[in-house]
Amino acid sequence: MTDVLAAHLAQYRPGEHALVFTNSHGRPLQRSPFGDMWRRVAPAADLPDWETFHDLRHFYASLLIARGCSVKSVQNRLGHQSAVETLDTYSHLWPDSDDETRDAVDSVLRQLAV
Repeated sequence: MTDVLAAHLAQYRPGEHALVFTNSHGRPLQRSPFGDMWRRVAPAADLPDWETFHDLRHFYASLLIARGCSVKSVQNRLGHQSAVETLDTYSHLWPDSDDETRDAVDSVLRQLAV
């Protein structure tokens, strides 16, 4: 799928506001017309029948998180209204910091015990 996206970007430069996919006027795609277009072009890109645009969006978010992007960065790239929306959807993908916080508390308590 990344090859298909790279080919698209090579042929069609991102539009205003760095949008990758736009309508014929260079404006953001609306949800319904985009879904219709996705269902038309996905077979031509040899995508599996089950794959949706949401899968591509989730892949993008997962990639950003795996590369260490902040919640605010992911929020902005996905167009979420708030970081809460981003965290409610994708918090399970950020690394767990339980060990780090536990070690910090243990370190302070060890110093107090001396």
